[in-house]
Amino acid sequence: MSQQTKTRAAEQQLLMDRYRSILQTSMDGVWWVDMQGRLLEVNASYCAMSGYSEQELLNLNIADLEDQESSGDIAEHTRKVMERGEDRFETRHRRKDGTVFDIEISVRYLPGQSDQMIAFLRDITSRKQAEEALWNEKAFLRCVIDSANDLIYFKDLNSVYLGCNRASEIFTGVAECDQVGKTDFDLLDHATAVICRERDKLVMAGETAAHAEEWVTYPDGRRVLLDTLKTPIFDKNGRAVGLVGISRDITDRKEMENALRASENRYRSLMENIPAIVYKYSTRSGGLFYSPQVEQVFEYPLQAFYDNPLLWKNSIHPEDTMLVEQAIARTCDHGETGVYVEYRVRNRSGNWIWLRDSLIQREISSKGIEIFGIATDITERKQAEEERIKMEMQLHQAQKLESLGVLAGGIAHDFNNILAIIIGHCSLAQLRPESAESRLATIENAAERAAELCRQMLAYAGKTEFVRSRIDMWVLVDEMVRMLQSTISQNVTIIRDLADTIPDITGDAGQLRQIVMNLIINATEAIGENRGGSQDSTALHGYQSRTVRPGLSRQLRYAW
Repeated sequence: MSQQTKTRAAEQQLLMDRYRSILQTSMDGVWWVDMQGRLLEVNASYCAMSGYSEQELLNLNIADLEDQESSGDIAEHTRKVMERGEDRFETRHRRKDGTVFDIEISVRYLPGQSDQMIAFLRDITSRKQAEEALWNEKAFLRCVIDSANDLIYFKDLNSVYLGCNRASEIFTGVAECDQVGKTDFDLLDHATAVICRERDKLVMAGETAAHAEEWVTYPDGRRVLLDTLKTPIFDKNGRAVGLVGISRDITDRKEMENALRASENRYRSLMENIPAIVYKYSTRSGGLFYSPQVEQVFEYPLQAFYDNPLLWKNSIHPEDTMLVEQAIARTCDHGETGVYVEYRVRNRSGNWIWLRDSLIQREISSKGIEIFGIATDITERKQAEEERIKMEMQLHQAQKLESLGVLAGGIAHDFNNILAIIIGHCSLAQLRPESAESRLATIENAAERAAELCRQMLAYAGKTEFVRSRIDMWVLVDEMVRMLQSTISQNVTIIRDLADTIPDITGDAGQLRQIVMNLIINATEAIGENRGGSQDSTALHGYQSRTVRPGLSRQLRYAW
């Protein structure tokens, strides 16, 4: 061998020793392998990774260490490395103890007399675990924001969208991939986009969260009210790099709030103007709510009823307390609605006020049983009713006096008729003394009639009772005709048309004589001085049927 050849060989050996020295100190694992996959040389770092000694590794090939690729896959992979000259990939190796670790391999093909490959192997188990943990964390966060009903989105310093959640996609109708890289000018109307851009700048400059309600108009014409909270995002150095926005559609809520506010205003106006007290009462706590009209009725300030929940109850008239308690019991214990009661309460001035209290609703709460009611001041109505009753009593008294006057006139009329009979027969007896004895019976009957009339007056006054006896009606009629014949006008003739049979009746003879006498006298007065006619008075007896049968009637005819 020539000196030159020896020198070249020595230089190459020196170079290889240097390479080996460098590779042995590398923190990554290093292989030299032939094209059949046999390990020709390994460094200490890979020995530490795998748990094998250098000598053990030199007796193995790639397939003994590979966990993912089969022998065929390894051969195919080797062929591609030869074609491309190099490759970089991730795989998994098995340690001596059987555990598996992730590894990243960078391999280069070394052509020459003995084709070889040199591979640099890096244990990426920790990195893989960190990546998996990061992926899991991102997946968790993604699940959280996608589960939210609010709109969540992210922007960079230039207000360019970096991402959004599922709710934002659904609400805007734009997929996340179509939002990323765009600005509000691409998604909203120009005026709204300008406002959003200015607020974004304030958030990222002020380093604090900003809250606002903002009307947003989308390209499809929808106009919604969003309650938005924007918060800056900082890097590890505390510099703002973007923002996260959370928006909630409060359009319906705002409409409900406005409707509720309008309803409350109407309710307040109603409470202030309705001419009644609206209240809420608790069986446990007393009064809970009163409308302003309670001041007008009780003359106490409204606050006094809240300071003393029993003020109303203590103002009820003692005689009416039981009525009120019964009404409350019907509502509370039996659940009745629409129960009402009228009672008196004493106001601050000491006057008694009449209330009509309607218990319209019952509820059960932590404060006990609560009753909603409406109490109306009916004092004027009660006074009007009392005045009406007083007037009716006065009218009734006047009617009684009038009736007494009529009765007195009738009695005077009857006595006048009886006295006329007595005086008439006395006068006839004086003119013809020989007939005086026959006149005495008529005078006696008239006197008895006067006595009976007195008994009737006493009975009417409640001082005696009517005398009931069996009476032959037509005997009574004959007696009255004979008694009155001499007292009536000479141009009047009484014609009696009497039925053959008629049953006796039970009654007061005095009253019956009074009736017959009144019929005869009234008929004669109706005739007056007229001549050439008749006035009929018919007495009907129909005690067995509404239809009067033949034979059950009697008639008195007065002819002139």
